Amino acid sequence: MVSTDGSVYSPGSAGSVGCGACAAVLFPKMQENFGPQIEAHAVGTHVSSEQCEIEGILLGIVMAIKYTKEANIKGDTDGIYIFFVIAREQLTYL
Repeated sequence: MVSTDGSVYSPGSAGSVGCGACAAVLFPKMQENFGPQIEAHAVGTHVSSEQCEIEGILLGIVMAIKYTKEANIKGDTDGIYIFFVIAREQLTYL
């Protein structure tokens, strides 16, 4: 399972543009061989919250693919399923 998030910090401004970052946490299927993996990346300055969220999702996908290759679990289908949870407040922006 991979959880992702992206956010923007914009001091002194009510806008949604500012300095942004994203992070992803991978909780591996095989706990005894792999511990949780955490990655965080700066997205940039003058970026939107949506852009940071998308970068976080992409980071999580890359982490899942790397884990699937490294774990190489025999008999597993190597399937990756992606589910998105969107807050009701964010739906107005889509």
